[in-house]
Amino acid sequence: IESASRVYPKRPVIFLVKGLGFNNTVHDHNSSQEAFSFLSAMKNVYIFPLHMEKVLQDTPLLQWHHQVDPDKEKHWIHISSDACRLAILWKYGGIYMDTD
Repeated sequence: IESASRVYPKRPVIFLVKGLGFNNTVHDHNSSQEAFSFLSAMKNVYIFPLHMEKVLQDTPLLQWHHQVDPDKEKHWIHISSDACRLAILWKYGGIYMDTD
């Protein structure tokens, strides 16, 4: 994220985080607090909560999301991650980069 921010300083770098609520203003006191603080200080980095329903809205994947039962999917984490990536690229274009 930092590299993308520095290489493309005039373009937005969006970081979607699962588990971050809509109104989170206080970070837990752990190692992620420093990372969020550092990233949020970068002018072109935007950190948003990842809510699948909202991400999949206005894409062909929303209907699939309403029909699937996550409890019956063995690899739901991987499937839902792929769905989010595809939906974001479908709606906004751009480049997907993995952070690990």
